[in-house]
Amino acid sequence: MKKSPDFSFLLPFLLGASISWGQAAFSSVETFQQTENPPPGFAQLTSHFHQYVDEGVLAGTVMLIGKGDSVLMDKYGMQNIEEGKPMAFNTIFRLASMTKPITSVAIMMLVEKGKLQLDDPVVKYVPAFKKLQVYLSENEREEPKRPMTIQHLLSHTGGITSGFDPSPAGQLCEKKMKEKKPRTLTELVKNLAETPLAFHPGEGWAYSYSTDVLAYIIEQISGMPVGQFFQQNILTHWACTIRVFKCLKIK
Repeated sequence: MKKSPDFSFLLPFLLGASISWGQAAFSSVETFQQTENPPPGFAQLTSHFHQYVDEGVLAGTVMLIGKGDSVLMDKYGMQNIEEGKPMAFNTIFRLASMTKPITSVAIMMLVEKGKLQLDDPVVKYVPAFKKLQVYLSENEREEPKRPMTIQHLLSHTGGITSGFDPSPAGQLCEKKMKEKKPRTLTELVKNLAETPLAFHPGEGWAYSYSTDVLAYIIEQISGMPVGQFFQQNILTHWACTIRVFKCLKIK
């Protein structure tokens, strides 16, 4: 049965199970007033994902973007195709990889504090990456054309890969991870430093261990475990939660 899609990526604000208040907290979401004359960018965004639904890639999508007093919302497709049940703003979704956006927020906090820059080479914080090479064939490798940067890691365009990537480098990475079974970020980064890149930084995209490397960099800069950094700087600060409640007018 094809129901709500299992997203492994995050829209700016995708309603669903990722918000711990659950479905009851959004029982009145249908009454919210959407901002008049939404910007062209929002129409572009919704059109892009509507196409996925029309092509049968996704069952349906829900989007909500809030900034200040402005609220942009969109729902499209079905939450249950067989039953003909349309998508609703309070539809519950299963979302994966939700530590990724938190890690990215942490990195941007460090950028704001001047602790690092988006164009910083990754090797500045991960010296082991000096030996990284790009996969050409089973027996051929070459030096990267350009340094991998923090921005490459944030956008998964650095050449790092994983078992989700069907490329030869991706399958090699998956094999090495199964063999080594890294248990810490340090062990994971060490294994990645010994694994060839799938492509030159900036010349491709692959869902990867890039966010894990970012987490390692957070530890190097902050001097604390990444979980502790999250807890102290993000998870115990409720300003974001308060803003969401204000935006959605949930009481």
